[in-house]
Amino acid sequence: MRKKYIIDTVHPAELEMLSKGIIMVKDTIILKNETGLHARPASELAKLAGSFTSTIKLHVNDKTVDAKSILGIM
Repeated sequence: MRKKYIIDTVHPAELEMLSKGIIMVKDTIILKNETGLHARPASELAKLAGSFTSTIKLHVNDKTVDAKSILGIM
């Protein structure tokens, strides 16, 4: 079974607008690798997510994690 990752991003300055339903960036990514992300790509994702001031969450199946946390991603 392929894992389905949903990535949400919200910049703190946009929170007021988001609360009004104006802005939200959302994308769905489906990994072809059944085992999900390995350590190196997970590390690169966390590093990239950490370079933004926005909140970035990953939704994997029924679990939500902080994309800036390598341990959360793994």
